[in-house]
Amino acid sequence: MYFKRSEGGLTAQWKKTMQTLNATFREKKKSVAFEGMIITSDTAFFVRLGWKKGEETPYAVMEFFNRCYEFALREIDYKGTDKSILSAVIHVDEKTPHLQLYYIPVVDTAKKKVYEKGTDGMKCTSISLSNFWGAFHFTPRLILVRLRLT
Repeated sequence: MYFKRSEGGLTAQWKKTMQTLNATFREKKKSVAFEGMIITSDTAFFVRLGWKKGEETPYAVMEFFNRCYEFALREIDYKGTDKSILSAVIHVDEKTPHLQLYYIPVVDTAKKKVYEKGTDGMKCTSISLSNFWGAFHFTPRLILVRLRLT
């Protein structure tokens, strides 16, 4: 199930999206072309929501992934749109359902490192997910991936 499907694979979609966004990419040895995230939980969580592998996906599971996608859009935050997203797919045919999403980390200016500041002015080293995930009563697994063009 797709929120957004890439056309011609991730590299082809990356090139098309970069052109559409009129974005530039300074290719260096350690340059990150696009990033990915996988959002899931353990199998027991999805079973509690009524999921059974090979059967129709229950509304509660789809609602969970809709909220995950909305969360990802807020965290990526490219002008409130999904224009920087290359691909967003829900996999329910594997051992544990998950949302797999790839996007271009677009910034207005180049910086060596970007850190979010907390309310106390100190840099944040992790994202607080407790308010978002609290309604689901589970501990999420959020995996971030960085990919380089070869």
